[in-house]
Amino acid sequence: MTTTPLSASAVRDGDRPALAVVDPEPAYRRRLATAGAGAGFTVVHPRDPVQWAAQHDGVLLLAVEAVDGPDAVRRIRKVNSRVTVVVLTELAEADTAHAVLSQGATVVLDRRTDPREVLLTVHLARSGHALLPARLLPGLLGHRSPATAPHPGIDLDDADRELLQDLAAGATVRRMARHRYQAPRTVERHLRRLYSRIGAGDRVQAVAKATQMGLIRVSG
Repeated sequence: MTTTPLSASAVRDGDRPALAVVDPEPAYRRRLATAGAGAGFTVVHPRDPVQWAAQHDGVLLLAVEAVDGPDAVRRIRKVNSRVTVVVLTELAEADTAHAVLSQGATVVLDRRTDPREVLLTVHLARSGHALLPARLLPGLLGHRSPATAPHPGIDLDDADRELLQDLAAGATVRRMARHRYQAPRTVERHLRRLYSRIGAGDRVQAVAKATQMGLIRVSG
């Protein structure tokens, strides 16, 4: 795979955020780079995504074919919890998708997604949206029905369930705060308490776990 070496000048151009693209297919890599530049990013092709993440807060587009996906995501998260990690894989491979999500991937997208849609998803993820393809959920949850009876160990009120449902719909914290006439920090505190109660580490895990426990419904 041919990549452009990482350099200090390539990482940042004025206030343009950095977008690192790691993909083994030259044609698709070029399309991602073109879409990224058009979306306002400074695009780089680091040889080592973990090393890049250790030095920069930006967006990393990572094809599982290019690296050992789950292990790479784990090492990236170990060196930098702030980087946005978008993993491109075959959504039919639910085990791989689940593995990279459990290691801290921000978003998992179908390997065939149009690059322009990839960049739209990147912008949404950086704005705080919880993003998970609905058709991937059955695989992540062991093909359990969304109508599973509520988990007996979790007792949530209507406000808790509504917050989780909003997360599943991809609402930002700011949007949820406006809807409830609350400050964003109040909603963030509520969400942190919810994550702790259901054993989730982030928004995507919260949606997956809440669906698995029968606390919310997600349409496919």
